Amino acid sequence: MGARYLEPLKGAEKQLKASVTKFVQTPGQDVVVARRVHQRHPYKPPTPVRIEVEHAGGSTGYFVVFAHDISDGGVGFFHGGFLYPGSVCHVDLVASDSEQIRVTGKVARCVCIEGRVHFVGVAFEESIDAGLILGLDVDNRDDTPRSETPRTAKFQIVREMACQLAELADHPNVWGETRLFAKDLYRLIIGHKSAMSIEHYVTIDQVAYLRPDGTIKMVNPAWCAFAIENNYVGSVFTNANFLTEVDKSVNSGALEKEVHAKVKRVIDGDLIQYTFTEIYHVSMHERWFSTTIYRDEQADKIIVQRELIGLKHKKDNEDTIAEQDTN
Repeated sequence: MGARYLEPLKGAEKQLKASVTKFVQTPGQDVVVARRVHQRHPYKPPTPVRIEVEHAGGSTGYFVVFAHDISDGGVGFFHGGFLYPGSVCHVDLVASDSEQIRVTGKVARCVCIEGRVHFVGVAFEESIDAGLILGLDVDNRDDTPRSETPRTAKFQIVREMACQLAELADHPNVWGETRLFAKDLYRLIIGHKSAMSIEHYVTIDQVAYLRPDGTIKMVNPAWCAFAIENNYVGSVFTNANFLTEVDKSVNSGALEKEVHAKVKRVIDGDLIQYTFTEIYHVSMHERWFSTTIYRDEQADKIIVQRELIGLKHKKDNEDTIAEQDTN
């Protein structure tokens, strides 16, 4: 009787999709990329990948996992549980023609992304030719897929570009803004669609979308750039509580309480829109923002938009104010 393969993530497609998006969007998520010697390729096999894991206690686990990427030296996948690094793992890779090829390796890393969803990286004991798994012609230097149309061949080139962007985005020496830009391009190329409108994405104003509980769900590049420029002081990325950030930026007694109360009313759905002023003190600068939080009922979103309205430079005990042109 054959082994029974468990599917820990069965029925959790929504959570898995959210976790994959979070994994791809998190800057610096792949902390071991600097040590990699093999180029990764997006890996979406025609049928699910199965693994056989030898646990430290002597038992063996059989699981169905969701493949993410592959290289000559290893494979990455999403799994519904923790696997101890160093565990021997037999992976039944599925080639583009559905042929199964068993490869043995060891768990190199296992990172919890969200809830029970973990990203697992397995390093193969012996290198393979990932091109054969992906259906690439190894004799063709431009990686043109075998027996496929020119249109598909062009897609393969685009996919190769996506891999290079992923490597660039994860390299530890890349500037923060470059990393974010590369991540964005990578997500576009591999087909991830952002819930943020193009208008909010490209504006020079800082924009954030909030969850119903007031935590930050996603932000635009301008918001990220301000956070990076100021060492994450005052302006944050995802999952932070926006009300907490408001309290830090207002921080003026009675006014702070009033702003906090009205922002909370917008989040709770009792108020459609509210505009207030935020001040950030960073190094030798003081910045004023006109911040509006509003509910877009049609799109079912809570949106925060910051516009820079003033900048004070402190130098030699003299303050000069450069105000933004509001025209």
